[in-house]
Amino acid sequence: MVKCLLLTLSLALSLVFPHWTRRGEQHLILPWRSHGEQRVDGWTLNVRLDHFSYRKVCSLHRDHVHYERHALVFHLPSHTDTSRADYRIDNAAPRWVTADAMDLARLGFALHDDSLKNPSGGLVRITLARLAGGRQVEIETRPFGAWTRFDASGIQAALASALKTCGEDDFDRPSDLFD
Repeated sequence: MVKCLLLTLSLALSLVFPHWTRRGEQHLILPWRSHGEQRVDGWTLNVRLDHFSYRKVCSLHRDHVHYERHALVFHLPSHTDTSRADYRIDNAAPRWVTADAMDLARLGFALHDDSLKNPSGGLVRITLARLAGGRQVEIETRPFGAWTRFDASGIQAALASALKTCGEDDFDRPSDLFD
């Protein structure tokens, strides 16, 4: 919430004082600065510095998958209800997403978001311990429905590389942004 307020304040100030730019640059001074991207095994590591809190904020992602709190978060369309989904890793036996709920709660994930219409928000979270070196994840959102295939290969190498630059607490926690 604080980040949203800072961004809103920055945008409002830029409208009132359009000459506030950094060293002649023609853009808004944002409350963070990017330190670039690194690509490792198909995964992208973004590192930013929040100028207000001087906190490093990192994100590790690949296509529609991102790393958060010792888990991978798979993004399906937000209108998709994934509360009854099942998944399989490398063509192993399918597993219901509800079977992982307690493991995910221990890692600090909310079991659902605030939407009564679709509390899953189109997300499926799988712990890295459950993934255990798996390369391909397939998610079926409803019985006898179509499934979506995600590439999770290289996450261990990418995460090991990312942890050289970022500590575990530096990673983005998108679910914390709106608390």
